Order: sequence, then structure tokens, then C-alpha cells
Amino acid sequence: MSEISERVGGSKATLYGYFPSKEELFIACIREVSQEEAAAVRLAFAQAKTIREGLETFGLWRLKLAMTPGGFSVRQMIWSVGMRHIISKMFGDVDPAETTWGLVATELRKAMASGELRKADPWSAAQHFRGLLETEATDRYFFQYPTPVDDRTTETMALLAADVFMRAYGPDVGSANRKA
Repeated sequence: MSEISERVGGSKATLYGYFPSKEELFIACIREVSQEEAAAVRLAFAQAKTIREGLETFGLWRLKLAMTPGGFSVRQMIWSVGMRHIISKMFGDVDPAETTWGLVATELRKAMASGELRKADPWSAAQHFRGLLETEATDRYFFQYPTPVDDRTTETMALLAADVFMRAYGPDVGSANRKA
């Protein structure tokens, strides 16, 4: 808390007046990022003409956030905390449908109902898109690839994630439409 108060200015006592602990400050930061992501999901899909366009737009926004040192640091903190009670405090009072991936699942459900995507479990489909989108980005940071991540690379990753997703969930999937 001392370092934070030095960086932002003000006293540690003032900071503790707003946030009783580092944990509460961390939770507030994560909630704010989550609200920004929810707004980005809503905007991307509201402006998109197709589900693919919405996935591409949101995917690019998400990767641009995730591929920054700050974005990756937040993810590392969440992964390293590993305490369920903190995650519960962060999202316990939030409707799952209003979380980033709950909102994506809602958009996928709409696209499934309209025939733009094949019928499947929207939540699982959202998680599959998340995996396609984030794996390469996460590996680049986690394993410290020497290749820099520029806007072109980020855009390519987002477009490829949407492309692979559409190949799996698009209406012309053929054998994937059979029940397992």
C-alpha cells in the first residue's frame, strides 16, 4: 500500500480509507476491468453485422488489452492468487450472464437461434473461443517469445481465433453437428 500511495500520490491512510486491505483494492481493480470488458463485448456485438465480425472485434480488443505488460500482469495476479474466496468476493454478487464470457455466450446463443451458428452449449462455445483467442497470447508472454507482438500480430491472432471458431461452430460443420 505504501508503494501504491507513493505512485498515485496521497497518503497510505487515505488509501486505507477507501480500501481496507490490498485484497479489497485488488478486487476493485478487477471489477473495474471486468466492467470495461463487459462494455467492450456489448459494443462489439451491437455494432457487428455478423457473429464472426463481433468475435473478431471483441477478440482484437481483448488481445490488445491482454498483450500489454499491465494486462498480462493482472492475469498473472489472478492466476497466482488461486484463492477461491477472492474470486468469490470479486464476482459473487455478479450475475454470470453479465460477466465477459457470459455476455459472449449470450451473443453465441442468439447466433445459434438464428442459424448463424450450429446448435451447441453457448457457454462451452464461449470458452472454446476464449481458449482459441488467449492460448497463443498467453504463451507468448509466459514463455517470453523473442518475436515482438505488434498490432498486425494481434490482429492476425484475433482473426485466426474467429476463423477456427467459425469452422467449428458455423452452420456448415457437417460431422460436428452429430451428437458425440
